Amino acid sequence: MDLVYSLLVMIRAHEESDTKSKRVLAALRLQCQAWQAGTYRGHIRNGKPPTWLVETGSVEWPLYELNTARAEALRHAIDLYRQGYGGSAIAGRLN
Repeated sequence: MDLVYSLLVMIRAHEESDTKSKRVLAALRLQCQAWQAGTYRGHIRNGKPPTWLVETGSVEWPLYELNTARAEALRHAIDLYRQGYGGSAIAGRLN
């Protein structure tokens, strides 16, 4: 009986984890759709903004400006990629 009880507990735990995962994914999709539609103006909640952007706005209305030095490095890396260089070669040239 202990084995059956422990299996039932594990099944329920898995179901709860699966439900939470689906809810989080749905919320993130809605946030992304709102951002694409231009109606979402909040912080980037998952992860950090790209390093070539600097946050200049308030908590309620974040604004971003280009970090010109980092943006120039990114432009250069994209140019090298378009010329046919691979990731390691681009990193070596940028370093």
